[in-house]
Amino acid sequence: MKKIIQIIVLLLSLQLWAQTKNKVVITSLDMAKMQLNENHSFYNPEKGFLSCKKAAEEEAIPKAMNMLAILYSDGVGTEQNQELALSWFLKAAEAGYAKAWFNVGTMHREGLGTPQDFKKAFEYYSKGAALKATSSVFGKGYMLYKGLGCQQDYKQAFELFKESSQYGSLGSMYLLGICYRNGYGTPKDLVAAKQWLTKAANYGYEPAQNEMMEAEPEFADYKQTLTSYSKKKETHPEAKNHFEAVKHQINNPETLDGNYTGYIVTYDWSGQHIIAKEPLTVDLKSQSDGTFSGTWTENDKTSVDLHGKITDTEVLFDDTAYSKIDHYSAKKPTEFVFKNARLQTLNYQGTHYLAGNLQLWSVRQNEPEKPMYISLVKNKQDTGAPSLKNDPLVIYPNPFNDSFSFNLRLEEKTAVDIALYSMAGTVLYTEKLSLPAGNHTHTIAVNVADGSYILKVNYNNNSKSTIVIKSKL
Repeated sequence: MKKIIQIIVLLLSLQLWAQTKNKVVITSLDMAKMQLNENHSFYNPEKGFLSCKKAAEEEAIPKAMNMLAILYSDGVGTEQNQELALSWFLKAAEAGYAKAWFNVGTMHREGLGTPQDFKKAFEYYSKGAALKATSSVFGKGYMLYKGLGCQQDYKQAFELFKESSQYGSLGSMYLLGICYRNGYGTPKDLVAAKQWLTKAANYGYEPAQNEMMEAEPEFADYKQTLTSYSKKKETHPEAKNHFEAVKHQINNPETLDGNYTGYIVTYDWSGQHIIAKEPLTVDLKSQSDGTFSGTWTENDKTSVDLHGKITDTEVLFDDTAYSKIDHYSAKKPTEFVFKNARLQTLNYQGTHYLAGNLQLWSVRQNEPEKPMYISLVKNKQDTGAPSLKNDPLVIYPNPFNDSFSFNLRLEEKTAVDIALYSMAGTVLYTEKLSLPAGNHTHTIAVNVADGSYILKVNYNNNSKSTIVIKSKL
């Protein structure tokens, strides 16, 4: 009997062991996933948050830490708290969850739970990219593409987009297509551009769908090849010592008063290619306390009231915003805010110039907009306003480092005289060209000190002039 009892006990023990072995163990993280799934019978966001919190705090699961951060950021199952979200994203990343570095970087890029800081965003994306986290590889490429928090670099961005596109990053597929279409960081390749844009569009990526509806790329080869004909140029190296370096310089704000006409140029992110050029009219009225007001009108259509203050280092705008259509807005106006400008007022032989860099802010992206340059001439009331609207002399890049270019359209074979002057009137550079009819682009390489200069181009009884700024920045 004793042996029978022992056998029965053994069999019961084996049965209990088998039941325990086959029992499905549900972790706190698994439970959280079910409770946060709207299609699951266990759906309960509040309980899901608590289960996730337990997995993150008590069980120290890195993936749960990242999930908890998302719940805090989105306000799911708890009150929204971006500071706690950032804290848990960082804990998850430092605990070894590589994907979390992208989230840490994005919080800094968007200014969620912390002041906006593009430099830190780039650093965190770089950490994730070093671990081959696809989203961070894209994030780092995005920052390099625009030059946010780092030195702008199309080539590096292109390589990162190419890498992360292989692992399904739709943003990378899209920007890889943009790079191929515009020749950013790689030779232009319209076949490859269409391939990658189509791939992203087929996955429902809206920016790629919008780009495919655009007949032309953002950068449609503004520069045209110049065929050099007979020309003579002369450089005056001694003039380099006649000019001092110039930064933002408005000596007397009251001299700004008046009506100006000229143009505004938008560059690509590298600052080397013109992607838009529009006529600009500005009316300004300054006050003795350094404030100013006025009206800004682009292309005789988009108009906005200006308000701001002139400081020793820049022009700061107050509550100045407008909406306009750009290449990537899908025909819908996008809102931009005027942030600041670095301008120079110059008076040369009775003509007043106003030129410099303008910084807009994209409300949609919560990021700075592409580089912009304005060049204006004050209209003279007694002789009538000089018009630059029809065919302004546009310099690019401006400011320049070693060389700059300008475009010229001629109706017939023409002799063209070019001269570059210091603000003191000293001739620094002269050149004579004989050009046939057609469109031409001419490049000037000149060794001068940092500062502002006047470029004059004379042909067929036409005289055009504009400000050129030399800067190593």
